[in-house]
Amino acid sequence: MKFLHLFLCAITQALRALDKVFGTTINSKGYKVIKGAGVIQGDGINVVTISNILQAVVGEGYSAENVCFGMGGGLLQRVNR
Repeated sequence: MKFLHLFLCAITQALRALDKVFGTTINSKGYKVIKGAGVIQGDGINVVTISNILQAVVGEGYSAENVCFGMGGGLLQRVNR
């Protein structure tokens, strides 16, 4: 649980930093879209973490379009995939 909290804090802090540097626009649903930048998260990704990340992003007022997901080695090496 502590790892997940730190994980989510890092992503939301990155979004806030990008917001300060690049600025944002507001989309039609009222969420902030960062101009010309975003966050890529590829490590520790699974269905649960993607859901948690998106909830945290939207909870901070940012659009989900600010975050892209990749896959780390865990998805390739995990035998239960």
